[in-house]
Amino acid sequence: MRKVVARLAAVGAAVALLLGVLAGTASAVSSAGVAVEPPSETRAVVVGTLAFGLMIAAAGAVFWYTARHRGPQE
Repeated sequence: MRKVVARLAAVGAAVALLLGVLAGTASAVSSAGVAVEPPSETRAVVVGTLAFGLMIAAAGAVFWYTARHRGPQE
């Protein structure tokens, strides 16, 4: 169980770091002093990909936990 928690913490830290980097690039300033916004399509693809990955990971975790902790057949 500790290994699973450690892995989940590592994945959570990686996602937080990725979101922090994305937020930093969104607030980047060009040489003229004007804020540069990334294209909305790129942001939508990144957010959609992260959401899809998290849903797949959550579903896999539920299946893994269920299979591992099944009781004896009656």
